[in-house]
Amino acid sequence: MSRVEILKSDGLTLVGVLENNSPGTKQLILLCDGFPATKNHAFFLELAKALPVDTFRFAVGGHRESKGDPQFLCLEQEREDLDAAIHFFTQQGYHIVGLIGHSKGGSAILDYASIRPLPGVKYLINISGIFDFEKSNNHFGQSLGNETKSTRENLNGDYMSERSVNRIPSNMPVLTCHGLKDEIHDVSHAVAFANLIPNHTLRLVEGANHNYDGHFAEVISCIQSFIVDSSSIRSQLQSNRFFNYTRAVSVEGVKNFRDAGGYSSKYGMVRPRYLFRSGELSKISDAGKEALQQLGIKRVVDVRSKTEIQRRGNAGHLGVITKHAPLLTEGEHSPEVFGLKWRLYTNKPEGLAQAYITLLEHGKPGVADTIRYILEDTDMSQPVVVHCAAGKDRTGLVVAVILWALGVDVDTICADYELTNAHLKCKLIHPEPSMNTDPSVTLDLNADLTALAETLSRKIGKKIDVQGVRAMLVAKPESLRLVLQNMQEKYGGPDGYLISAGITSQEIEELRRKLVLPIRAKL
Repeated sequence: MSRVEILKSDGLTLVGVLENNSPGTKQLILLCDGFPATKNHAFFLELAKALPVDTFRFAVGGHRESKGDPQFLCLEQEREDLDAAIHFFTQQGYHIVGLIGHSKGGSAILDYASIRPLPGVKYLINISGIFDFEKSNNHFGQSLGNETKSTRENLNGDYMSERSVNRIPSNMPVLTCHGLKDEIHDVSHAVAFANLIPNHTLRLVEGANHNYDGHFAEVISCIQSFIVDSSSIRSQLQSNRFFNYTRAVSVEGVKNFRDAGGYSSKYGMVRPRYLFRSGELSKISDAGKEALQQLGIKRVVDVRSKTEIQRRGNAGHLGVITKHAPLLTEGEHSPEVFGLKWRLYTNKPEGLAQAYITLLEHGKPGVADTIRYILEDTDMSQPVVVHCAAGKDRTGLVVAVILWALGVDVDTICADYELTNAHLKCKLIHPEPSMNTDPSVTLDLNADLTALAETLSRKIGKKIDVQGVRAMLVAKPESLRLVLQNMQEKYGGPDGYLISAGITSQEIEELRRKLVLPIRAKL
């Protein structure tokens, strides 16, 4: 650890602390703190030492040891501070790989990324940053006294805006962490960033205040995981403003495991880290079991048939409560016969859509059982995972219906469904431009495609080639969109479908109360 003084172009000095976490690598993360905290306050000090590369932490805006006119919200001065730090360490041979900011430091790095090119920077991490200046100013104006008297004189226009954060490049992964008990900037600031930044992950920390007292380990672990995930293939795929690929959770031995929460809804935001979706759990490793325990998952909904469970096993060995809620019964509508009664006769989206419509009609009891099982958790303390074999078709439909009932828009629901392509790593023979599929990703499925094609050909009495099998394995969002359009026309939307399945209006409202956080951005 060493103190560093940087002379800025205006003749003032920027003072910070350099932590040599990885001597010789010459990679650096800048940590920008805000007011009134100091760069050496406990949370930032622990974070600086826990990161995998060297860090330089400082307070933006002329605060603490840095020289200048202390100002609460002056974007120009904060940009100059970041310019100076980046220039200085670049001249020292460092490669700046990440920017992390807390409070107004978080807002500063997001503003900076919206107007400055950041070659080499791999991620941005915003910890309790400010979006709505007026709301924060009401708090600080009462408590900071004369130290920020120049704020109003130097602030031009709004602090952050939809226009500015929308300019952050879509290939730049951004994490926002925010405490649900933040007493300075409430969680609506975080939701605003989540709704507007193109490639964004939102992590809400239960019980945490603005400085994360008593929650250091939790938020630091979240940041460390995000840094690792940002180097993975998921962060290189095309993103959407309502989701990002870091919602995937690594559960060894389980395919396609990811969080179905965190999406913007017309009622607020779908509760994160509660409803998960995945492929089958029977091959989970010991490390995977530990990951489930860390997520607090105590309940499982298995929507596969009895035949599949007998043949492939279930989650009974995991110490969780399992609810069997098959979408199809045995016999005529078994998964094998349904299997490709529709979808393997054609590679067109309409074929798969018709198969899904049939599945949802016959699967109403399973959908209803799944929702009632979720509602049994009276205090929302027992996260649940819904799974089938691959986490694509049956799981995808159940989750789509739930998200639609929770007020998530159709575009986002279809995008969530399409994420299966990234998580199962299916390489298409003829990739479609509209799909979030990286052509450099190789097929990563255990089944031998030729053998699978022969098996399916025998089952349905029609020749299926390898290309047909690959088409079967791909999640096509346009197919799901046709399904939802059909439900809208036939039932008037998700509520009508669920009522036809036996779910009451009161149960639908209870589902929304439990799975939606009533927070929305003030835009």
